[in-house]
Amino acid sequence: PVNDAPRLNGAVVGTGLVSGPNEAWSVDSSGVITYTMPEDNTQSVGNSTPFIIDAVRAASANRIGLLDVFTVGPNNEAGSGIGGSQTLRIVSIPATTEKGGTLTVLARNAAGFITRIGYVPPANYNSAIDGNDSFSYVVEDDSLNLGETWDLTAGELVEDRKTREGRVEFLINALNDAPQFTGADDVTVNEDSTTTAIVGETVIPGFVADVFAGPAGASDERAAVGGQTVSFEVTPVAGNPTGLFSVAPAVDASGTLRFRTAPDANGIASFTIVAVDTGSNVAPLQTNRSQPVTFVINVNRVNDPPSFVAGASVTVAEDSGAYTSPTPLATQIVPGPANEITDGQTVSFV
Repeated sequence: PVNDAPRLNGAVVGTGLVSGPNEAWSVDSSGVITYTMPEDNTQSVGNSTPFIIDAVRAASANRIGLLDVFTVGPNNEAGSGIGGSQTLRIVSIPATTEKGGTLTVLARNAAGFITRIGYVPPANYNSAIDGNDSFSYVVEDDSLNLGETWDLTAGELVEDRKTREGRVEFLINALNDAPQFTGADDVTVNEDSTTTAIVGETVIPGFVADVFAGPAGASDERAAVGGQTVSFEVTPVAGNPTGLFSVAPAVDASGTLRFRTAPDANGIASFTIVAVDTGSNVAPLQTNRSQPVTFVINVNRVNDPPSFVAGASVTVAEDSGAYTSPTPLATQIVPGPANEITDGQTVSFV
């Protein structure tokens, strides 16, 4: 007998299994295995684990194994005759995939051959960005160290192991990542202060910055053309004082904060801000909302001038001595707005 290289397994070529939208496999006519998986192999939001691939599919496993797409060769090499009883093994896998994912050997058998690998895709990468990720691997046949080819000169079997290259592709489905931003620091203004022509109105450009629809690497979400947009929700925290604002705080898509305090109002109020993108929010694998960030607006108290209504003019003769007006020269005397009256301020005249 003369050893043949491993061949494609006709029972597997052209088959596949779909276990869910993010869990499937198929084998094409050339023996290429395509595994379907979610972006980052996310099992739940914020939790990624390696995508497990066995050398041989276990009875209870959904995924086909790397060796399952091959046979050792013609039937006689699998049989018990001379040069037969051959088995297959994985000789090598690369450390990285074509798109920058990583491959790690997770288990070996007693002879030291690979039985399980783990694949970690490039962070935030999916097939819509630049096609499927992939890698090639090498399998080899072996007749249990007894030899595979008959040497006519030596009159015995000699070692003549043959190899064949396999290929795997990963169809990585896009998942929406949470948008992100920086900033949202606390704000302090004075009562009735203004940055515009409107009393009490404050406008702060760049209140939030570094606004993106997804993390670095999520180029499909962050693209200037065809990507997602981000807006902001600002929500008051329970327990805030009432009447502090005539126009509630809001942040626009450019990151600018705007609010208007009520006349003569002061106090401290807390708010949460959340970024929201236009992508999917289907739990548990996708989210279009960032984690909330809390910020405080502190409106400092400012003392207002007192006011009064002056009485009529008084005319007295020269050297007429002390004078006491018959009616008050000042009426409606108040120390300032209502909050200063409530505080008990008093007024004197000089």
